[in-house]
Formats: sequence, C-alpha cells, structure tokens
Amino acid sequence: MDPRERPFGRRRLGVILVSDPSPLLRAAMLLSREGAEVGTSPVLDAPLHRAWDSRLAWTLREVPATLKDFARAAMP
Repeated sequence: MDPRERPFGRRRLGVILVSDPSPLLRAAMLLSREGAEVGTSPVLDAPLHRAWDSRLAWTLREVPATLKDFARAAMP
C-alpha cells in the first residue's frame, strides 16, 4: 500500500500551517494526530509575536495547553 494512502482509499491530507509561532506546535500536533502531513510556516512579524509581553503571555498559555493535548494523546 502506498504510504500516503489511508484505510478505505482516502489519501492523506497535506497541510501547511501559517500562524503566529506560539500555537504552531500544538496545532501541528493535533492535525498530525488526525492523519495530516503537516508543515509549518511561522509569521515572525505577527503583532502578537513582536511585543515581548504578548509573546510571553501566549507562550504561558500554550505550554499547559500543549501538555494537556500530549496527555490526551497518550490516553487510550
């Protein structure tokens, strides 16, 4: 079977995520878990990424959310 194919003949979906860098890891993980081939492209000039206080706040928000999603993925 072609590795790009999924059961029942469905092909894998290729996705490129373009976003502020903060949520990219978690979004890529969630899409990958659903069977998509994921690439990322961070927007380093995004308003939320430019200001250090905003970047810190979003990073602090993403860390526990990412850990929660990793824990959910590990559960049967």
